[in-house]
Amino acid sequence: MNGKLFTESLKANLSLKINNNDHAIPGADVKYFRIRLYPYGFEAEAEFWVSLKQFPDTLYPDFVLTDLIEARLAVEGVHNLPAPKPEPMLVQGLVTRKYVYERTYTEVEGNPIMFRRYTIYFRDAASVLWRQHFPTALWVDAKMSDVVKAQIVKGISMNMAWDVLESVRPLICLSLGDSRNSASFYDFILWFTRENNGVFRYDCNKNAYTLTNLKSSEETEVFLIPREIAEIKVLIPEIGRHDINVLNAYSDSPKIEDVPNEQSVFGIRRDVHRRAPISSDFDSLKALETAKLQRYQNQTHEIEITFNEFPAKTFRPWIFASLKENEWSTYVHSYGKQYRVYETDVRANALNPDPEGDLNLDATKYSVEMSAKLELKDNPWVFFPDYVKPFYPVRVEGKVVSEIGEQPDKTYQIYTDGATSQDNYTINVPLWNKNIRIPYEPGFFAAHFYFPAYKHTRVLLDLHFDKAEIMRFLDWGPRVRIPMDTQGNHLLLGKNATAETSIKHVFEDSKPVMSVKRVFGKDTELIKMQEGTMILQTMEEESTQTAEESYNMVPQVEAARAQLATENRSAVGGVTADFESTKTSINTRINDALAGTGAELEAMDAEINGKVNQINARINAAMRQMTEKTGEVKSVSEQAKAELLSALEI
Repeated sequence: MNGKLFTESLKANLSLKINNNDHAIPGADVKYFRIRLYPYGFEAEAEFWVSLKQFPDTLYPDFVLTDLIEARLAVEGVHNLPAPKPEPMLVQGLVTRKYVYERTYTEVEGNPIMFRRYTIYFRDAASVLWRQHFPTALWVDAKMSDVVKAQIVKGISMNMAWDVLESVRPLICLSLGDSRNSASFYDFILWFTRENNGVFRYDCNKNAYTLTNLKSSEETEVFLIPREIAEIKVLIPEIGRHDINVLNAYSDSPKIEDVPNEQSVFGIRRDVHRRAPISSDFDSLKALETAKLQRYQNQTHEIEITFNEFPAKTFRPWIFASLKENEWSTYVHSYGKQYRVYETDVRANALNPDPEGDLNLDATKYSVEMSAKLELKDNPWVFFPDYVKPFYPVRVEGKVVSEIGEQPDKTYQIYTDGATSQDNYTINVPLWNKNIRIPYEPGFFAAHFYFPAYKHTRVLLDLHFDKAEIMRFLDWGPRVRIPMDTQGNHLLLGKNATAETSIKHVFEDSKPVMSVKRVFGKDTELIKMQEGTMILQTMEEESTQTAEESYNMVPQVEAARAQLATENRSAVGGVTADFESTKTSINTRINDALAGTGAELEAMDAEINGKVNQINARINAAMRQMTEKTGEVKSVSEQAKAELLSALEI
């Protein structure tokens, strides 16, 4: 601040409230203060002395604690005040930093502390508390006014007069607790207000905030008097030189619509991209971007005034001001125009900084610098402090909801929005036990797959500010996972263990086995393909197994099947070995019989071939029955062996 210095007698009433204890500081004991008022809040600091000569310092025990300190500073003139008396320049907020300096006197016996100098910095409550507030929360079918009200604590008063805050949204998410986020709730509310073309207003006199869409047109008016003003500077704002294109990437209704800007440079643009399946959402987006551009492009000039003395009327943000007629030259640029104050800055140092100077008096003389910034009354532009854009999305887990079928059934359900005709999943978010709607889309599957997410499926969700989407799936389904040693793949379709179809590909002895099994109650159909064998089977199974999802019998069943296959292969191996041994014996006898007659040999050969064919038929029949009990396979093999030996004894 490099304004003109002037001397003024001022009364700076400062009071502190700590742990419900009030501490009032006489105005003349405040040796320094600075107040910077903005449309959205304030920053202030003050320095004052407390004497311990006559009375104990009651402030010190509370001041050095960590308790919250509420500060109130009211500054007003002393001499030549108009009637009625103007309101003081008032700020009320919370202390953020504080210091204390103790002055001792070595020339006094005991080296006592005679004075303490205190320094405090304080700001409006929302900028203090909400900057430390990082909630992660979810609202369903709620209004933004509900979200804001949920964050209001003692010291923050908020008025809401904005239709945007009252529209019901299917989902509202705060992501401020995410590790990737650095924005506080204060940043969030500023971001939301600016993104939706609103106004975040602070009234320092009422110590209250307002969220609205328009600047107030009803305020106190003051006049700029020549003797109070040292300088008026005209500020010309920068105007945007870009057009805006609004893009809808929805493939069934792609659009690129421009929002023209008369001040733009050809070829310079800002594209606003969305994927909006609902046409009204795209229309709303374009209307919002148009309104924001108009507010930006219709900015008017501003003025900055430097004061020559402390004004007789209080200058604070939102009040109206104009040059008093007949006291200014009509050639002055600001003559005849009505302005609105949007920033005030005043800094004062006591002319007598000594702790005993004007001790305990109400007022003292200060060396003062003061300036203010004003905009034209009809300027649509809205001033915001710097803020951090909140990070989205935040990731949480959810479970798919379906009201079809019994509780364990793996059913899916489509919920159609009556207003938009959009199909949705319903997903329960266990963290807040709330159901949200997510577009019913295929996710990562190509269009020729139809695999809806079924009931109780665990999913990873991406929560944005006002929408959500399924990021990926988190679990294998019940009874879908198969033993690792099979190195298999499994597709399990259906509702439960008594109504499903299993498509499985596994390896047995490093050989691929493919099976398709359909189950409906006791009715079972099976197609199984493996090396040298293809099984087509339909049957009714006598089973007491229930469809309880909590029992996974896959490992036991697979182990039993593997054991049965091993035993079957062992039995077949035994039959094959016996057959080879018998065949060798037959060949030997045939060679011995060659010495006999040709007729007897031919007859024997014919008889042997007949028996061999009969045995092969029996063996093939036995192999088709290998899925039966192993004992039956061995019995058939032994019987075939005995018959063969008996035939060879002829």
